[in-house]
Amino acid sequence: MGKNLRKNYFWFLLAMETYGLGILFILKHSAGTFTPPGHVLEFLDDPPFIFLLAMAGTLAMVYAL
Repeated sequence: MGKNLRKNYFWFLLAMETYGLGILFILKHSAGTFTPPGHVLEFLDDPPFIFLLAMAGTLAMVYAL
């Protein structure tokens, strides 16, 4: 596993970054205030998007290890 981690270190960092982004959205409960109503960035903190972030982080973690 250590050999794979050294070889795929970028994917491991990408997985940790993705998990961190999901945790940030869970803790903040908001992606920000945007002036145009119905902007696509307002939906980034919704639970389905956070679940997709967790799935992407898991896939990157499995690939890295």
